[in-house]
Amino acid sequence: MAQRETAPADAGTVDVVRGLRAAALTATVVLLAGGCARLTGEQDVTARWFDRTAEVVAAVGGPDPVATRTWALAWWAADRATEGSADPDGALAAAVHDVLVAIAPDRREALDEALEDGDHTGAGLADGRRAAAAVLAERAGDGLTVAEVNRPYTPRPEATGTYRPTPPDLVPGQQAGEGDATPLLLTELPDPGPPVRPGSARYATDLAEVRRLGERGSTGRTAEQTEVALFWAPSLVTLYTDVLRPFVGPLDARAAAELLGDFHRVSLDAQLAVYRAKYAYEAWRPVTALREAGLADWTPLVVTPPQPEHPSGHTAYAAAAASVLQARLGDRRSSLTVDGVTREFDGWDQLVQENVDGRVWGGVHLRSSDEAGAALGYQVAANGLARLAQWGR
Repeated sequence: MAQRETAPADAGTVDVVRGLRAAALTATVVLLAGGCARLTGEQDVTARWFDRTAEVVAAVGGPDPVATRTWALAWWAADRATEGSADPDGALAAAVHDVLVAIAPDRREALDEALEDGDHTGAGLADGRRAAAAVLAERAGDGLTVAEVNRPYTPRPEATGTYRPTPPDLVPGQQAGEGDATPLLLTELPDPGPPVRPGSARYATDLAEVRRLGERGSTGRTAEQTEVALFWAPSLVTLYTDVLRPFVGPLDARAAAELLGDFHRVSLDAQLAVYRAKYAYEAWRPVTALREAGLADWTPLVVTPPQPEHPSGHTAYAAAAASVLQARLGDRRSSLTVDGVTREFDGWDQLVQENVDGRVWGGVHLRSSDEAGAALGYQVAANGLARLAQWGR
């Protein structure tokens, strides 16, 4: 079993994680007293419909915000449906079922069978169906179809520091329309500010770190750093499904719906804020900067995603997730296994730290962009959780 990385973190990164965490907790302290994560023993309905949601998300595919939207709408509907319902299990089942059928009608037969397996009252099912219909109506035309997210991208003229397609495929920038979508909780998305300017001292330091530690054949990167970079390279929407699963199963219907509805609404708003900024600033990736500097064969350990550099989407998602999990579950130990490698964590912010480091060690981000992403994720979560508190949560 692999241990957590022990390489010293950049002091600025630690300050971001600790400082923004403090801001998020300050904004959400009222939520912690509510203790919404009420453990009651195994609740079959929560596990069943969590797994059905994961199956639909995998079957539908598409970019991350489309997957997050499915999770968010299904469990936001369940949150609405279970509040005050005499049959919260039935309300959750019907709400998630109806949203999933609306998003993936070809999965209806399997979803209908799952709904029929439950022993639910007519009143509970009615609560769920009303909530699902309301949520679907409210989010109609929200800009999060695959076509809207992947609208064609017209790049700026090439200049020092501006984004251009990255190897090996050199495809145009992807998910250019994501930042245009309507947020779920926030009326305004925070802006991380501009990226570090090429030619500045910080940029030179960051680029030198990526050059030394992020190259595929780097001799300076440790085995532990390589493991961290590869471990966190996949989609965080998929990875955090596995993070959440052990904590959701024991929750009753009401607590599970609150947790997952809040988690995915906050994380989707963080994703939208990231892409709004990415395509506002259009910063080039480290591989572009290094090849422009004369290192024509420099290749990152992890294939560079086809989007601009600033800010990091991975670190923003991880920070938003950490804020919700801390607010809703408190301090917990967790673990995650990917391709036979298991990493263990004493707190949610450690997952953020590994993403900050891992994107540098994978060669796909400057540390300053990772820090900016984490700061943005914490800020989106603080604002989103504060909004939920205003609504009595």
